[in-house]
Amino acid sequence: MNKSQVQIIFDLDGTLIDSKDEILSAYAKVLLMIPSKKHFDLNKLNLGLPLVNVLNSIYETESDILRAKMAFANCYDNSEFQETKLYPGVKPLLTNLKSEGYLLSIATNKRIIPTKSILKKKGLIHFFDEIQTSDKSEQIQTKTEMVKRLATRSNIELNFMVGDSVQDIEAGKASNTITIGALYGYENKSLLLQSNPDFLVNNVPELENIILCYEQAK
Repeated sequence: MNKSQVQIIFDLDGTLIDSKDEILSAYAKVLLMIPSKKHFDLNKLNLGLPLVNVLNSIYETESDILRAKMAFANCYDNSEFQETKLYPGVKPLLTNLKSEGYLLSIATNKRIIPTKSILKKKGLIHFFDEIQTSDKSEQIQTKTEMVKRLATRSNIELNFMVGDSVQDIEAGKASNTITIGALYGYENKSLLLQSNPDFLVNNVPELENIILCYEQAK
């Protein structure tokens, strides 16, 4: 199989980058500006969800959600992302896969502005042929909708979906991709196991072996 017909779709947060501290810091700043009446644990927020979904779990009124969304975007989008780190082995992995001729794409619940900013600041933007984000269409896209858009691109014969969440694996299965669960990410490991991905990896370097071996076997 021609490698240019093989696409690897990556989740971003918890798969390629560890952005948890940066995101939590931004939410903490927003909460100082716009206090919430709800009782919740900031450290237990599902950071893999789109921004509006997270804010719905924090605030009670539409006006507070709208104000918080604007405040978060202003704070987070203008960050230098110094607290956001690449997982060990990410750049070598992407460099090797790209040099082999694979198509690399991203499907993330992040918004397009911070996604591109992070990829540029971390020196990753040039690796990716296509980037799908939650706000890339007029309505908020689900992870499944993003992955389906990518998986059905023309001239692609084989797709992999790599992610750390149940949502990633479910999106991959709904789009007939080979699913790879990243155990090193944010998701509860038992939940990720229950989602039954085709493969599991404990770290980034293991990804390349799985992709190369599977594709060569085909």
